[in-house]
Amino acid sequence: MVMDMDMDMDMDMDHHGHNHSDHGMSMDMSMTFHLKYKGEAILFDGWKANNVQELIYACIAIIVFSIFYEGLKYVREWIHSKQLREENFGNDNYMNQLFRVRHIVQTVLHGLQYIVSYFLMLIAMTYQVYYFLSIVIGCTIGYLVFTPLQAKLKASYQNFGDPCCG
Repeated sequence: MVMDMDMDMDMDMDHHGHNHSDHGMSMDMSMTFHLKYKGEAILFDGWKANNVQELIYACIAIIVFSIFYEGLKYVREWIHSKQLREENFGNDNYMNQLFRVRHIVQTVLHGLQYIVSYFLMLIAMTYQVYYFLSIVIGCTIGYLVFTPLQAKLKASYQNFGDPCCG
C-alpha cells in the first residue's frame, strides 16, 4: 500500500472530538521534569500526594522501595552463592537442578525484581522531580549498604573454585 505524499501532515490531533478522559486516560501527563504533585497518581489512582506532608511520605516510601530493590539484588546474589556451594550443584541432571528449592526461590525473586524495577521505572516516568530524586537517593543508599556485602559474597564463592571440579 503506497501512502499519498500529499497528505496534510498537520492533522487534527484531538482525534475528531473524542474525549479520552471517558476511557480513564489523562492526556495532561507532562513529558518533561516538573514539580507539580497535587493529585498526580504515583503508581495507582489511590496513591496521590495532595499536600506537602503526603509528598514527603510518598518520597520516603519511594526511597524505601528503591532500597528494597537494591536489597533484592543482594538476596539473589546470596542465594546464588549458596547454590554454588552445594555439593551436587552442576553435577545433577537438568531436571533435578530445575526443581531445587533454592532455584525456585531464585526464580520467584527474579520475577519480583522485574516487578519492582518496572514500578520504579513507571514512577520515574511521571517526570516528577521529587519522585525521581527519591528513586536516585534510595538506589544510592541501597548500593552503599549492599554492595560491600555483595563484594564479600563474590569473593567467598570465587575462591571456592569450580563447583564441578573442586
